[in-house]
Amino acid sequence: MRHLSIGVFFLAALVCWAGSGRVLPPPAVDVALEPEGGHLLAVEGVAGRLSLGRRIWDGPAESVWPAGSRALVRSAAGWQLLTWNESLTVTGVLDLGSQDWVAPVWNARASAWLACGEQGGHCRVYRAADGSLVREIRVAGGLRALSLSDDGGAALLGQEDRAALWRENDDLVPVATGEGIVGAFAPGGGRLATIDAAGTLAFTDVRSAASRQVEAPPGAVGLVWSGDFLLTVHGSGEFRRWDEQAREVLAGNCGCQPVGAWAVGSGLVRLHDSLKHITHFLDFERGEAAFTLLPAFAPEVR
Repeated sequence: MRHLSIGVFFLAALVCWAGSGRVLPPPAVDVALEPEGGHLLAVEGVAGRLSLGRRIWDGPAESVWPAGSRALVRSAAGWQLLTWNESLTVTGVLDLGSQDWVAPVWNARASAWLACGEQGGHCRVYRAADGSLVREIRVAGGLRALSLSDDGGAALLGQEDRAALWRENDDLVPVATGEGIVGAFAPGGGRLATIDAAGTLAFTDVRSAASRQVEAPPGAVGLVWSGDFLLTVHGSGEFRRWDEQAREVLAGNCGCQPVGAWAVGSGLVRLHDSLKHITHFLDFERGEAAFTLLPAFAPEVR
């Protein structure tokens, strides 16, 4: 995965103040980076009707990787870990210093992140509660971070033209081979999906490494688990939704050329079109895909 952001989804109905008739501000569902000033902005509203809203952090920031109630922020001065509440009000800032991380990835619970060094010889898992180091692996040759399980006990690492499971015993178990592999752990961390550029989609049991394969469109740029469904997103704009039995249940096209896909919350997925400078939000809450288009502020770089 390449260029983009992942975010936090707090979907709530618009309500009125009791007895006053005043409407509460729209719920904040995501964050975006204002590239000129390096400020963080809230993406507000309800699925299908989102807009860029208030400033939530002055920065400055060059890129940000949000997840749940936290975000990693990179600036010229180094890295910081932000914590915020449900209204996206920043409640804590932890200085992480200078790091050689390239495109860190969060687990779905936002309780840990995985980061590999710029030279690719080592990868580390960090605890989000305090930024402390949990575990580390060092190998000869390049590694890149692809995905991290909910409990942080398993990670998917890319190494040349293969992807391998990094499990708690520090073994690297190959699970996919091919160019352009992307992957994602299912909620709970027991299942893993991978897809290569040719369109080979594999569903793998994390404990046994046993897998089953199906054919999907080529040119995948992202995988997102949304509940029990897996969404594959392809550079052509095609997307497919698959159930737990690896059966295709929905197909569509965003009319864009996405470079990645990120889960924002339950039923909401973000696609980023770097050519048209547009961000597409896909809402699957009602089963079909509903779109919201916003200017493409691109906080996350992969």
